[in-house]
Amino acid sequence: MNLSKSDRKIAFPLFWILLSALYCGIFTTLEFATLPISDVKSFFMVTIQWCIVATCTSGLLGLISLNRTVFAILFPVLNLISAVMAYYSVSIGIKLNAVSIEIAVVNSWTMWHTVITPALVTTISAALVISAGIVYVRYRYVRSAKRQKAFCAIAAIVMACIPAVAPSRVRNAVLARMPYSIYSAVTDYLYSNRQIQNIRHTFDNTPAEAHTTPPDVIIVLGESLRADHLPMNGYHRNTMPLFGADTATVSLPYVTTVATHTYTSVPHILTRADSLNPDIAYSEQSFISLFSKAGYRSAWFANQDISGSYTYFAHETDTIAYCNAARSVYTYDKWLDTELIEPVKKWLSQDSTKPSLAILHTIGSHWWYKSHYNDSPHNFMPDTPHKEIGYLSDEQIVNSYDNTILATDQFLSQLTGILSGRNAIIIFISDHGEALGENGAYLHAVEAVPVHHPACMVWYTPGYLTLFPSKIKTLRDNRLRHYSTDAIFHTAIDAAGISTPALMESKSIFYEP
Repeated sequence: MNLSKSDRKIAFPLFWILLSALYCGIFTTLEFATLPISDVKSFFMVTIQWCIVATCTSGLLGLISLNRTVFAILFPVLNLISAVMAYYSVSIGIKLNAVSIEIAVVNSWTMWHTVITPALVTTISAALVISAGIVYVRYRYVRSAKRQKAFCAIAAIVMACIPAVAPSRVRNAVLARMPYSIYSAVTDYLYSNRQIQNIRHTFDNTPAEAHTTPPDVIIVLGESLRADHLPMNGYHRNTMPLFGADTATVSLPYVTTVATHTYTSVPHILTRADSLNPDIAYSEQSFISLFSKAGYRSAWFANQDISGSYTYFAHETDTIAYCNAARSVYTYDKWLDTELIEPVKKWLSQDSTKPSLAILHTIGSHWWYKSHYNDSPHNFMPDTPHKEIGYLSDEQIVNSYDNTILATDQFLSQLTGILSGRNAIIIFISDHGEALGENGAYLHAVEAVPVHHPACMVWYTPGYLTLFPSKIKTLRDNRLRHYSTDAIFHTAIDAAGISTPALMESKSIFYEP
């Protein structure tokens, strides 16, 4: 029996299903490869997430497949980008986001040739060959039926547009993964660039004069560390056995913040913004510019994404160091703040002619907690074996959260070690606190009392104490006073001893009322 050419072709819906199964079976599955699974419940939840992302992805694949010419152009590009990012995700943990794009743009060939390996070349070659084969199949062996394609077009549009109408948790999970991450990464990168190019002139005509013996100032932006889980503030567990036990550490337990998430809290911390003038956070320069005018060199060490709301401030510094390998919050392998130590140590040793200002943006106690501390017999147990909060006990959540504080303690202790022989001060301020089940609230970006009470600590070297004894005395006297994060802008300048009209001494934690 002889078959006509038309009979030998496959229906478009079958091609779409097979293409989706191939793409999602490889790339969507790799996007979920690091998710922690410990039991049937967590496997079930991960499967649901995979299905949602795969459904949306299938919708996009269906749309670009409707026209074979469009498919011949777009699919090889999509497949190549997906293959390259899958390679980097598996090999070094990099995800496609605004940070990875910036790293790709700013680094020279001298850097990039070190990560172009034979395995990557093989991956690219295979992706191109497979793409060519699939495009050929689409041209020669897929039967076109107008009524069929119309139905498929409607279905594809509905599936592809799920993120536009889904709850934020679903939308963010889809946008963080291929192929949607191509769109979200590019738009975030372009938005950040616009913020950088929107030059601000707040302190152009504001004088700033350094102290005669200027100290190094280290600002540590913590993540989700709440004040009441520190032993220095009365917590029943010793979550900071090293840094907390240092006699040079001063903890301020009564600091509040209006913001409940990083996007708004960091700009507020770095600028003169306050509850009466919150928009200043998005229109003025930060204290970094004043430090520069006073002769400081500066650097921003990022162990999490530099969001568009504060990318301007990061670029106020002389140097930006990405220490997080462009990880995404949807990466669940180990992601530790101790990775900041060596870059900071190296930077501090490079120039002894100028005082130093370093901003260290940590990952701290961000969810998923277990990825931010190493396994240790000293950890609080049981901790969180998977990431589905609804299937975890409050004991597991609190134990795992407290383990992140142990990790922060180790990080801060190592940081003090590289500063010990210098005239230096560390100001630690968490962006916000964290809800751990109080009134049914978890994590942050929620309205819960603990979220508005971030940890705040100060540490100083003997050299700093010798030069600024009155500041340290006042700091200790003020330890139990109530402050808001409005104080950090003025505190940073005051800690450095910089003389400038921009400083309101009465707002500084070093001010003696």
